[in-house]
Amino acid sequence: MSSTVTQRKKKTSRQKRAMVASLVIAAVIAMGSTFAWFTSKDKVTNELSAKSTYDVSIVETYNPPTNPTPGTSITKEVAAVNTGNTAAYVQVSLENALSVTNKVASASYMLGKDYTTVTTIPTGALTIDITQTVTINGGTGYTAVQALQAGGQLVYAAGTLYSTGDLNGVNSETYTPSASGLYVFYRNTDDTYVGYYYDSSTTTYYEVTNIEVGDGASHDYTNATYWKFSFVTTETKSTSDTPSPISMTFSSVIYSSTSTNQVGIGLSDSSYIQAIYDPDSSSGSGDEIIVDIALAGTWKNVSSTNVWVSDDWAAVYVTASKTWTFYYKHILSAGTTSEDLVTSMMIDESVTSSAYTEFTYDLNVSLESVQVVGLETSINDVYLVEIPSSSITWDYTTNSTGDNKSAANNKTIYVNSEGQVCTSIGTVTEKNNLLSWTKSSK
Repeated sequence: MSSTVTQRKKKTSRQKRAMVASLVIAAVIAMGSTFAWFTSKDKVTNELSAKSTYDVSIVETYNPPTNPTPGTSITKEVAAVNTGNTAAYVQVSLENALSVTNKVASASYMLGKDYTTVTTIPTGALTIDITQTVTINGGTGYTAVQALQAGGQLVYAAGTLYSTGDLNGVNSETYTPSASGLYVFYRNTDDTYVGYYYDSSTTTYYEVTNIEVGDGASHDYTNATYWKFSFVTTETKSTSDTPSPISMTFSSVIYSSTSTNQVGIGLSDSSYIQAIYDPDSSSGSGDEIIVDIALAGTWKNVSSTNVWVSDDWAAVYVTASKTWTFYYKHILSAGTTSEDLVTSMMIDESVTSSAYTEFTYDLNVSLESVQVVGLETSINDVYLVEIPSSSITWDYTTNSTGDNKSAANNKTIYVNSEGQVCTSIGTVTEKNNLLSWTKSSK
């Protein structure tokens, strides 16, 4: 019995060992299966692409009318726009271009006793339009020739000198010439002579000027021995002429509506500069062409060195070249547009019809800019200016003294958000220092 028990125990022991071994194998298999569930392979490529675009340009609104008259304001809004993704520092320059046609006197002719008559009318001589009617003292139906004659006394007609008695039979308002030659009318109200040259073969009237009587003694037509006069022709000049271009320059100050020393009448509600063509360099003589260019904002002079500022722009007038350069006082961030610099233009009200027969004026706006890189974000927003010294010479202007400080060899020029030259931590060393640049000779 005991043997049987012993055998049972042994069997039971073997059974237990078999069961344990089975459980261990099962556990190993289970563990192996668990590890397999968390084993995987994967590949992720994280790609970052970047492209810097730099595009700063001029944006404007300009729709000029046809043949504007003096005193007519013309909208011309000029600003800078940054359509790239890189901040920039901006400089804008203004330049004049003018083509003007004026009335000028031809060579002088002398007619009368012992002087030859005109055989050839000069090329380009201006004619008088006899189809256009004008109003005189409320009347109608006068041609330009009749208007010229009206109120005068005929004193010379194609070689015939009229004495005082002969004048009684001539109605100057309705008088019509018959023979070719010079016709002169005397206006005793202001002691002047007016007239025209008539060509009977073509029934054409030509403008004349500078009419003088030659009597050897006084300004008296009754003793005339000859008449001296010039035909009126035209002359076109341009700022682009070679080798003798005409000069149209800017005024050296920025005027306001309260300025008293401007060349012309000027704009009444704006700060503005004037582009001036003065052929005889005699201001106020009536032959000037003046264009007023309105600037946005209120401007003030901050130094004696031709530096002016508004809230958004700073301007420097260069005396040698008589030109203006404007600096945007803020960094032009990507995707932004500056405040306007120019808002309108106007032919000054002081410009007279004797100043031109026709002219074309162009205000050329040019922009230069340089990329800036933000170094840090502080109360001053300091930027490092990247200087391409191989092609550009860089300077900055000290408003307090007017000295230009060279930055051409310095690659670490710092500018704050107001466009002022400063230290790397944003400290402005001299008030209103403005970064500026000019193209070098390279």
